[in-house]
Amino acid sequence: MLRGGDGDHGFSILGGIIMMIMAEGKLSCWEVSESDLRRNFSSGAKLIITHSIFVDKIQTGTTVITVDDPSLEKSCLSFAVLSDADESELAELISISPEDTVALPFSYGTMGLPKGVMLTHRSMITSIAQQVDGENPNLFLKSDDVVLCVLPLYHIFSLNFTLLCSLRLGEAVVTMPKFEIEAMLRLIQKYKVTATAVVPPLVLALAKSPLMESFDLNSIRIVLSGAAPLGKELQTAQCRRLPHAVFGQPPALNSSSPTPSLSIKSKPEPR
Repeated sequence: MLRGGDGDHGFSILGGIIMMIMAEGKLSCWEVSESDLRRNFSSGAKLIITHSIFVDKIQTGTTVITVDDPSLEKSCLSFAVLSDADESELAELISISPEDTVALPFSYGTMGLPKGVMLTHRSMITSIAQQVDGENPNLFLKSDDVVLCVLPLYHIFSLNFTLLCSLRLGEAVVTMPKFEIEAMLRLIQKYKVTATAVVPPLVLALAKSPLMESFDLNSIRIVLSGAAPLGKELQTAQCRRLPHAVFGQPPALNSSSPTPSLSIKSKPEPR
């Protein structure tokens, strides 16, 4: 189940991601900024799904679908062309190999401009399976979890763990358009969120925020911080704010799809 926060079109964005994967497409999620628009050229994008307010930043000659009201001036298409399409018409045309590229996230971990990392169906499926399948006692996610998607999907940590792993288990996913402390805490309380993925700057903001005392956050049982190391002092500070939650640190990398290992603060007990 996918559910967007108030005023969020996350459902359409996430639905578009799944449609692209199923339709043998290659997925590349971007941050909308002037510098990142160069990816439009380097990735060879033929179709872009976005909000209408960002249409002016996109090069001409690319088919654009907007998740809100389409921009008539730019000849954009409505998201309905995807959501109302008959998938049976494509079934016979689709032939996916495990070695086909399915995702093209851009990595900032090298010199020069960001570079697209070609991830295959096999590598993504393997990564998802190692995180949610089998009888490993360190597999934390469960089908009845409610996961908050607060990180941007242009990073593999959010795309792989928050979205794809959650959908693989049939979990509920709550989306929000951008990080705001009060909005995040309000969604956790409203939807009884049990798991979320964050990065160290978000952990720091939460650890210092007095707003955490104003919301019921007892539903949270797992917090994973990735993309960069989380220092011991910061993790300890956040553990004090959420003493009932287990904290983990996967070294989420675009080039590893993203979780080669996972360290945890303590072993979770069944709740």
